[in-house]
Amino acid sequence: MKTLWILLALLPFNALQYLNNINGFAHQSYFKQQAYSDSKKPEETAEANRLVNTESYDIHLMNWCLFKASEEVRNRHHAKQLQFSEALRNAAMIHSNEMVIHSFYNHINAKNSQLKTPEQRLHLFGISNVEMAENVHKFPFENNGVSYINLARAIVKDFYDSPNHRKNLLNKNFNSIGCAALWEFDKKESYYFLKVTQCFARL
Repeated sequence: MKTLWILLALLPFNALQYLNNINGFAHQSYFKQQAYSDSKKPEETAEANRLVNTESYDIHLMNWCLFKASEEVRNRHHAKQLQFSEALRNAAMIHSNEMVIHSFYNHINAKNSQLKTPEQRLHLFGISNVEMAENVHKFPFENNGVSYINLARAIVKDFYDSPNHRKNLLNKNFNSIGCAALWEFDKKESYYFLKVTQCFARL
């Protein structure tokens, strides 16, 4: 079994195939890419005000709401707006999924040597030798009638309230961001969590 694991780890990593195997990622949605180039605010978008349901979770809508919530915080602090990066979003998506399927919460992925560090994950999407940072969060969720945008704002507020995460969130050297969040059900605590990743870079 150990030999099989080593052989699998040595195979070339197909990032696109990996992403498309994440439940809901392959679904074509306005919020997968197009929404990022439009100027709509969450209040002007009916979907952002939909109530979150773990059984009918919209990955792309949540990721967009996290982007918009991050944008709102930077606006309040007069920091230059970050551009959406599909590559950074995809790297964040992979890490959030890895944290879910392997039940860990860390910047370092000890379960997959090809995805071990933030730099390795960005390299999968052609990003290397750049200034970058990563925020991760394990956000407890109560299904209490919260909208997508308000859930995103609560998550980003947690980032803001943490000095190290806030430093990344407001860093004026970064010009690009990608966010991703996926559910994990903790059987021990009988509770849902969102495993959230934000990737920042100067591209």
